[in-house]
Amino acid sequence: MKMAAAGETCRSCRKLWDITLGRTAFRESAHIQHELEKRFELLCSGLGFYKSPSIAAAETLAALTGVPTPEKDFSLKISAQLHLDQVQSHELLLTYLQDAHQGARGEIETLLQDEQGASELLQKVSRFYYEERLYILRLLLYILTFFQDDRHPNQAVFASCVQRLQPERVLLKSCQDGLEAGLGAIEAGTSLPGISVVQCLRECCLQLELLFLFFTYFEMAPRHLLCLAQLFCHVRFGVAGSTASPVLAQRVGYFCVLILIGGIDLNLLFRCIRQDCVNEHQVVKDQQIFKELDSMMVRLGIVPAHGPVLLAWAVLRHAALGDVGRAQTQHLGKTAIQLQTMHFLSGLLQDPGFSGTSNCTARTARGCIYDFLSCVLNLFDENSLGDTKHLMNLACEVLVDPNLAENFWDTDRVDGLGVLLQSACTWFPLQLTPLLHLLSSLVCNRSTAKRVYSFFSQLEGFAEGVMTRPRGMDVTEDENVWRIRATRQLYPPGAGQTNLRMPAGTEGVLLGSGPSLNQRIIWSFPYSGWTLCTCELEFTHHVVSTADILQQSERVMPIVELVRKVVGTDSSLAVALLPLTSRLYPLLQRLACVPKPPIGVVSSCLACLATLAPHNPHKVWIDVQHTGFLPTFMTCPTTLTRLLSGEGLHPGNFGQFLVSYERPQGEFKVTLSFLKLVSALAKGLLSSAQGSGLGPCFVFVLREIFPRFLKWNYLHPDERLSIGRICLDLLHHVLNCGSHDTSDTGLHSLCLNALLHTEAGATLASLAAIGPSTLDAALSVQPSSLEGPGIQLVQHVKLALSLANNSLRLKPPGPLCALELALIHPQGVQACSVLAVLAQYVHHRFDPGLPRMAILLLKRLSTAAPMSVTACLGHKASAIRDAFVARLLEPTEDTRMKATILEFMAVSVETQPGLIELFLDLRAGDTGGENDGKSCQSVGTVGETEVANVTEKGVSVGKWSCVPAVLALVSGKGGGAKYVPPVLHCAALGFLHALWHDRRDGVTSLLRDRKEFWEDITFTLFKDFQPFTKELDMNILQACAFILKIVSLEIYYMQRPCTELRTVLNRLFAQHRYEHWSMYMRDMAKGVASLECAGEIVPEEVALFTAAWRTFLMLATTHGEALCLSQPKQRRAMLADILEALQALQSTLSQASDGTGLSSLKLLPILTTSFLVLLHSWGEFIPPSDEILPTLLTILEGLSDREISWLDRTHARLIAATTLVLTSAPLPGLDLPCLPALLRLACSVAQRHVSRLQHELRGLGPSSSAKASKDDSDEAMETEHHANPTPDDPTGVCVASLRLVQAICNVQSDGEEARSRGLGVVRDSGLLHSLLGALECALAHRVQLNFSLSALDLFLTVAASSQVTKHFSFPVSTAGM
Repeated sequence: MKMAAAGETCRSCRKLWDITLGRTAFRESAHIQHELEKRFELLCSGLGFYKSPSIAAAETLAALTGVPTPEKDFSLKISAQLHLDQVQSHELLLTYLQDAHQGARGEIETLLQDEQGASELLQKVSRFYYEERLYILRLLLYILTFFQDDRHPNQAVFASCVQRLQPERVLLKSCQDGLEAGLGAIEAGTSLPGISVVQCLRECCLQLELLFLFFTYFEMAPRHLLCLAQLFCHVRFGVAGSTASPVLAQRVGYFCVLILIGGIDLNLLFRCIRQDCVNEHQVVKDQQIFKELDSMMVRLGIVPAHGPVLLAWAVLRHAALGDVGRAQTQHLGKTAIQLQTMHFLSGLLQDPGFSGTSNCTARTARGCIYDFLSCVLNLFDENSLGDTKHLMNLACEVLVDPNLAENFWDTDRVDGLGVLLQSACTWFPLQLTPLLHLLSSLVCNRSTAKRVYSFFSQLEGFAEGVMTRPRGMDVTEDENVWRIRATRQLYPPGAGQTNLRMPAGTEGVLLGSGPSLNQRIIWSFPYSGWTLCTCELEFTHHVVSTADILQQSERVMPIVELVRKVVGTDSSLAVALLPLTSRLYPLLQRLACVPKPPIGVVSSCLACLATLAPHNPHKVWIDVQHTGFLPTFMTCPTTLTRLLSGEGLHPGNFGQFLVSYERPQGEFKVTLSFLKLVSALAKGLLSSAQGSGLGPCFVFVLREIFPRFLKWNYLHPDERLSIGRICLDLLHHVLNCGSHDTSDTGLHSLCLNALLHTEAGATLASLAAIGPSTLDAALSVQPSSLEGPGIQLVQHVKLALSLANNSLRLKPPGPLCALELALIHPQGVQACSVLAVLAQYVHHRFDPGLPRMAILLLKRLSTAAPMSVTACLGHKASAIRDAFVARLLEPTEDTRMKATILEFMAVSVETQPGLIELFLDLRAGDTGGENDGKSCQSVGTVGETEVANVTEKGVSVGKWSCVPAVLALVSGKGGGAKYVPPVLHCAALGFLHALWHDRRDGVTSLLRDRKEFWEDITFTLFKDFQPFTKELDMNILQACAFILKIVSLEIYYMQRPCTELRTVLNRLFAQHRYEHWSMYMRDMAKGVASLECAGEIVPEEVALFTAAWRTFLMLATTHGEALCLSQPKQRRAMLADILEALQALQSTLSQASDGTGLSSLKLLPILTTSFLVLLHSWGEFIPPSDEILPTLLTILEGLSDREISWLDRTHARLIAATTLVLTSAPLPGLDLPCLPALLRLACSVAQRHVSRLQHELRGLGPSSSAKASKDDSDEAMETEHHANPTPDDPTGVCVASLRLVQAICNVQSDGEEARSRGLGVVRDSGLLHSLLGALECALAHRVQLNFSLSALDLFLTVAASSQVTKHFSFPVSTAGM
């Protein structure tokens, strides 16, 4: 069947949504604009894009050629099920198979012929259709949200799109038509054909949201207000849908209310009232519509959703008619109050669809209700609007928006919501909560925080309740005004160090009665609310052990919450609030000891301390330790095992809270605040020595919270998600940032080993195994597509996958740990492996980062557990393969996602042979079936270039193979390397290199015989890149490295290259590309030197490219003719380039401090090996000694100054190269100026290593000699070799330096003066004396054979000189000779 291939031309609404949001490879504005223009008909029509079945459409479907009959029949079933146009049903099927099908592509034909399978497929296509309809509306909503937002990168594109939709109001018309059909069907007790009631409610919610935003940007005409009001009244504000889904039905009512309130436009009405031009209001101006609306409104008053609309209409009616119809207006107002309008609006803003902070709809809804409240409060007294508690709560919900909070402070206190602030002040501190809650909601940014702090510091009124007039007070001429005679302390003496005093002569006004008291009096004197709050905290600390603690705690909690918000928003105010925050520590200590402690106050105190910790972590940590609340160690564990076991751990008061109160009750407020505090302290102290003190807290988290929180019962399910997120974030931070304490019991080691070897790892595996189906279900029910619990769950899983990746990355080599076992092996009898769930994340489409993280973890597990992935995937392996290949073939797929898939495949070539065979999908022989002659043609297209067929006689590539997708990424034509991003091109070449490296002859034989294959993959070698700098894309270097390795492996295994490869190699030679890359390597080494001198980090790709170039050159020593690399000039130039690169790296190494030069240390061994091998093989092309020896001397002098043990081999190879230069073309009597310096250096190096060897040999003791004397065989010598601290390495520094001394002496053997100087240098160095002692020890113990031979050869060379007795005289001990 060709449905997958045909489906490539269809692009789902979900894919268009992803493109518009920038989640694909098409992120440029031009691409997005092009895609939107192609689907503009879809945007114009909305849900009307989908047509009903028709005879003409059925005939069109039947006339389609090349479509199999089962496919047509199934399309007709879809049409009947969904009441959808037959052609669109066929397109829907193709789109589903392309974007949403999670089964194997090769089983579709079989599936359609099976009745049960076809029924299941029909249900899946139906769900896909429902999602497609929703994504049309979400796309329109997204465009409408950001078309005026200058901060959005595609604002101009969206503005152009809205401008095209606006003239004829096609968007408005499509939404109104959809609402009339959908809500009308629900009200009638039915639903739209092919659409369920719940789906219809979801669509209506999105259409209403579209209308709400549309009328926010564009004025609502009175006729539209009338039409919508009639519609909403007819459908009773969505009440009929409450049976199917109460949540969605309630949301429909919310949007109906917001749209009608916005259409009445009370903000404009209030401006008209002030300007005395009410008749200019657009609704009042059209009397006919006004009357129709009025007659409609008087019939409302049944459901709570009518309340806000009735109150808004009562305001408009009162302003427009005045005393005319006053009774009816009052009736409307009373009805609105009886329906608890303010409570209804508070519930609206607390709904998940309107409670977000970054949601445009939520911000717009708050603005609409803010205007509504401002107008109502300007015209009516707040006491006449129902319960003031609901009114205050609504104001607090509205003012959390920063723009509205700024506007609140900029307006007069007697206007709008300002009257609520004044009213709250008249009850403060008799009732603390209203004012403190209102001020807390007004703290939104640094500006509003400073305004709140300033306002609260300058209060004027002090309210208290009175029964009778106390002593010490006089009544003034006005009997409602009292005056105090003497200064009065407002809090009991001894309650604390701080007190608030009312000065003598202060007057107070006696007001009416309030709840639970006779009268209240407001004293007028200036005081600071912060001082009063400090007194309240001290008073609470004083009464903590009495029965008043519960009542007092209700006064304390809003104080702590206000301090937390102020400090968290503006840290500069923390110092000013220090007198208040310092009282939290003793209060926390006392509250923890109460038999029934106030959980809310304890949680608030911890949360406030967590807010303070980032600004002054050291002080918070020291003070909170004294409270005894945090876990501590009674005895300090000395080993990691004891630390992980929790030995000596005391849980502190927090442990008592968790066990005694929170777990039984299912509320974990204190646990959440504790985790926030530990997280804030860890981020502040991790880089200091105090960070190790957090060890008990981390042990408690890793033993008692993180491994168990998934099993707890929760009264509020969102707390489970919050606990997991904070734990994951805390552990992720520790693993990423490290710790000041790097010991085995440090925080970094503790967290890493706990995740790898304890129950914490199993919890991490459980979080990773949540699965794509659970995520999709959570995303589908959240009201907003940009924020909500579903997106939080996605981020939760991403964090868990990232933490698992980091843990396995940092795991030392060894057997499988508990985390790896939990991820690989199934848990339980019927449970599937977590590894299989990780593979299924490839189906997740909402966030491309999630499947990318899962595949990275899959790659690590593939390496840790070879040959296990296919078994874990089971029967789903083919489906997973098809999903991976489909994402590789998709031109819009995220680039990093494709690169991650290719990297996983490259690793699997070596570690997962069964899986890679499935991915390659090689078919043996000509089957004559559907794969005959067209193996890859049906896989699809990449961009607009069809992947060519890849076949060879006897072997072919299957229909679902990954090979065509990979070839499309490395092709030099069309969609190839010229257009593919470097990271993707590099990953594709890495996969091909893995095939060659693992000798996958079946696929490599296909590839090498493919036309233009070698031209395609070597395309990069013919391009000129910018000089090496840190700005260079390092993927280019790595791609070149892979190319060089592939060519080298091909030449090495095949010996004789094929015709096309030979042509490519001839081009490389003819265009002087070998010389180019040799010079590029040389300049790159110089660039590395410059970067390291500047303290910059050098990417690892530099070493990879250098190693690949070394491999290529080493192969050229034996296959120079095949590589077209045999010209003397070429070889001489390459030797010179390597030598120059070595000199640049050595100069950096000699100038660098101990903390730098790491990249030089990596590159030096690679280039040194290349230089030595090439010198040995290309000896006839070595430059003259007088040209090369001074450079080698400089390099050797620089290396001799660096005592780095693992550079000894590099040092030895350079010494050997120098020896080779001297001996390759010996010139007797050669007297170069550098020879004496070179001899002194060689003697110095030899002396140092010989002395070290002699010291180690003397430490062997007589037992080694006795053991060696028992057996003179090679095995005995090898036994001693392994026991020797210094290996007897024939290429070691000691042996190499002795050979160099010998070579220099041989070179100078014919010149008397030169010979005399050389022997003098050897004599002055004391080398022979040390050499004799070491030789004696080596022979005595029968070890160090290579060293002994080198030493004896040097003695023979020196003894051959006639002047030896003049320069040397020393006794020779014969004991060991």
